Amino acid sequence: MIDVDHFKLYNDHYGHIAGDACPRRVAATLGQSVRQEGDLVARYGGEEFVIIMPGADIDIVRTVAERLRRAVEALQEPHERPSAGVVTVTVGVAALVPSGRFTTDKLIPAADAALYEAKRNGRNQVRGEPIAPGRVPDLPERRAVAGHPVGSTGAFRSC
Repeated sequence: MIDVDHFKLYNDHYGHIAGDACPRRVAATLGQSVRQEGDLVARYGGEEFVIIMPGADIDIVRTVAERLRRAVEALQEPHERPSAGVVTVTVGVAALVPSGRFTTDKLIPAADAALYEAKRNGRNQVRGEPIAPGRVPDLPERRAVAGHPVGSTGAFRSC
């Protein structure tokens, strides 16, 4: 799960036209940064995205996530409000091998929890762990993070 950092501040400062264009540029960059063999980038709300990576283990997921985080930062899209000075993203990752007890319905909550951990730890970073037998991550209640209200994600939409 990927969130554009401080997007509300971006939208408020640059206006809604730029606020519509920015996620499109981020989406294009994400699409260029994933593996090309079947990975799917989808918008998951206004400034959030998900990437589905069939067959990827946690090491591959982390590697791709870090590559796309750096790629978005390298766009050098101006964002005067946060200290970075450019648009950045925070990424929460999760991976599992589906089985009877561990199904894919655990992926979104685990990635979301990792995303919020990364936000609490300063943003513009990748966080997450595998979901493995005997080690299901705690999925804390989603808490509001500055500029990102609880429950702001919506249904899947194509980029």
